[in-house]
Amino acid sequence: MEPIVQLTAGDYENAIDFLNLVFSVHYPIDFPRVLPKLYKPTDDCMSMNYAIKRHGKIRAIVGLYPIELHVGAIPLKLAAIGAVSSHPNDRAHGYMQRLLRFCLKVMRAEGYHLSWLGGQRQRYGYFGYEVCGSTAVLTVNKKNISHCYTEAPAVHFDKVGAPDERVSQMKLWHDQKPIHCSRPVASFVEISRSWQHDLFAALSASGELAGYVIANAAGAVFEMVTSNEKAVIPAWVTQQAQDQVVFETAMLANPIVTELTRICEQPSVRSSGNWQIFDWQRVVDGVLKLKHQSMQLMKDTFRLGIDGYGVVELKVDDCAAECVRTQKRAHFSCDPRTAMRLLFGPLPPAMSGLLDHSTLNSWCPLPLSLPRPDEV
Repeated sequence: MEPIVQLTAGDYENAIDFLNLVFSVHYPIDFPRVLPKLYKPTDDCMSMNYAIKRHGKIRAIVGLYPIELHVGAIPLKLAAIGAVSSHPNDRAHGYMQRLLRFCLKVMRAEGYHLSWLGGQRQRYGYFGYEVCGSTAVLTVNKKNISHCYTEAPAVHFDKVGAPDERVSQMKLWHDQKPIHCSRPVASFVEISRSWQHDLFAALSASGELAGYVIANAAGAVFEMVTSNEKAVIPAWVTQQAQDQVVFETAMLANPIVTELTRICEQPSVRSSGNWQIFDWQRVVDGVLKLKHQSMQLMKDTFRLGIDGYGVVELKVDDCAAECVRTQKRAHFSCDPRTAMRLLFGPLPPAMSGLLDHSTLNSWCPLPLSLPRPDEV
């Protein structure tokens, strides 16, 4: 049986050729161009890729990319999985299954709190992942703007390239977001430009920095930070070539979301990816605290039993919210994938047919999401 190996800088060209071949079935893709933050000819970058080789040639790859995800004040060690691939001639050898199971062992051994990946639900359900979490998708068109604002705001946008002295301030604002990933200032622009997006500085009429926007070529916004949302949002929409703009954001109350929901033509909610939780107490404690900070929650205690993990107790009172492990009897027990849908949605528990419980229906879904620029 072929061994599983970590790639090195010496494998860079072969790995990129392999990935571009496998993922270009429907349209051409260039991995270093799409994800420059991950694909560089260095040992540090390439060692995040586990592979199986036969006769010295790569036959399958799975990437395990460490991310520090901040949920409120709680940092979480997240393993993002990407580049899951097998050569078209080797898809009956079980290479992908071997690599994914190996990566899961690495995650548990190295103390990851949770994992995320994108892809087909049932394919990754066999490995413990479940579609859950939530992302708000709000569509705003130019008619919405003309009806809701009396005059065009004096805000313009400047595409940012590295290096740029404004990036330090953008990072400070970014790090105050309730859900965000660690982004070193030196890599901030590169991460922002993942998935062929661009980073824009929002500038007032006097040229002062009023915020920033991360968007794609169609104008869709995947991250916006500003304290002047009533100016920046309409300015962005009116300055796009397209008639309408899609905004994606975490499911948390804040002034930008409030303004978008006031004016948008079409609000909707979708899942934020395929997730797997390893440290249930720490993850649930973080997202429950965060939701309690952003809105009033029903006071109660609920104990959930999770197969293979134990019982966690969720508690909300007037002053605080917390999740702790407990030996007390659970009010409800289920397998981990059901627990993920129960707590993280994207639909409330009763709508999913999981459990019609008044407290959980008021608390859930809890806000679990990964910012689009940090996806892999």
